[in-house]
Amino acid sequence: MNAPTALRDAARSSGPTRGERPLPVLIAACLGLFTVFLQTTQTIGTLSAVQDDLGVTAADLVWVPSMYTLVVASCVLGAGALADRWGRRAVFLAGAATMAAGGVVLVLAGSLAAVLAGQAIAGVGGALITPSSLALVTHAVPDPRRRAGAIAAWAAASGLGLAIGPLTAGLALRWWTWHTAFWLNAVVAVLAAAVALRYVQESRNGSQHIDWAGQFTAIGGLALMVYWLIDGGHHGYGSGRALAAAAGAVILLAAFVVAELRGQAPMVDLRLLRDPSYGASLLLAAAVLFGFVGLSLLEVLWLQRVRGLTALEVGVQLLAQFGTFIAASVLAGVLVRRLRPCGAHRHGHARPKRSRGALPGRGTTAPVSLDVR
Repeated sequence: MNAPTALRDAARSSGPTRGERPLPVLIAACLGLFTVFLQTTQTIGTLSAVQDDLGVTAADLVWVPSMYTLVVASCVLGAGALADRWGRRAVFLAGAATMAAGGVVLVLAGSLAAVLAGQAIAGVGGALITPSSLALVTHAVPDPRRRAGAIAAWAAASGLGLAIGPLTAGLALRWWTWHTAFWLNAVVAVLAAAVALRYVQESRNGSQHIDWAGQFTAIGGLALMVYWLIDGGHHGYGSGRALAAAAGAVILLAAFVVAELRGQAPMVDLRLLRDPSYGASLLLAAAVLFGFVGLSLLEVLWLQRVRGLTALEVGVQLLAQFGTFIAASVLAGVLVRRLRPCGAHRHGHARPKRSRGALPGRGTTAPVSLDVR
C-alpha cells in the first residue's frame, strides 16, 4: 500500500461515527487508562505486605511489579495494530475485561504463583487498553484543537492512577488486607467496559493487514529487553542469562526493523522517523514517560523502605507531585487549543502522523499529532 492510499484509508477510518458523543467516550478511555497506571503504584504500595504474608524472598519479590511491567511493555505495540484491524472498541473491551480478571485473581491470590499470574493477566489488559483508549479519543474528537484537550485529559488520568494507587494500598493495609486493594482496579475496569458498551461505537481500519512478523519479533524483542533490564539489575548485567537475554533482544529487534522496512503493510512505518520534528516529539514523549513514571516508582520504594513511611503516608506525600502533573496536563490541552502549532504557520497545515502505542504506524490507532489548518 503506497503512502497516498494509506492516508486516504486513515482519513476514512478516523472520522467519528454519527451519533457518538465525545464526552462518554473520553470518560471510558480515561477510566481504562486510570486502571493501567493504578495497577503500577498499587502493586508497589502492597509489596511489603505481600512479602510478609506469603513469605516471599527479596529475589522473588522483584518480579511481583516487574511481571506487570514486562507484559505491558512487550505487548502494547502489537495491541495497537490489533485494535486497528479488529476494532478499537472491541480491543478496549477485551483489555478492560482482562484487567478486571487480573484484579480478581490478585484478590483471591494465596501464593506467589497466583500473584504473578494475576499481574501477567492484568499486564495483558493494560497493553490492550493503552493504545485502544487513545484511539477511541482521537476517533471521537475530530476537531484538532478539541482533540488536544481530550488527549490532555486522557494523559491526566494516568497521573491520577499513579496518585490513587498508594492511597488505596494504604487504606487497604490499614483496615483490611493487601488483597482488598485490587478490588478497585477490577471495579473501575468493569465500569470502563460498561460505559464503552453503552456509548462507544466500533471503528476499525478494515484494509489494515496484520503484520505477524512485526508482531512476534516486536513482542519477543521487547520482552527480552525488559527482562534484561529487570533481571540484570538484580543479578548483574554481565551474568550469563542477562547477556543471553540482551543478545536475543538485539537479534529480534533487528529482525523487527528489517521486517518493517521490507513489509508491504508494516505495523510500524519506520520511515516516518525521518521527519525531525516527529522523531523529536517521540524522543521527548519517551523521556517524559520513562522519567516521570520511573521516578514515581523509585519514590514510592524510597519513602517506604528508607524513610519507613506507611503506604497511606506515601500516598499522601505524593499527592502534590501527581496533582501538579494532572494540572499541567490540563493546562497543556488549553494552551494547544489556543495557540496555533508552528508547523501550521510554515506549511499551512500539519502533516497527519499516526502511531500505535509509542511508535508510528500505518494505521490510525493513535493519531496524536494535530492536523491543523
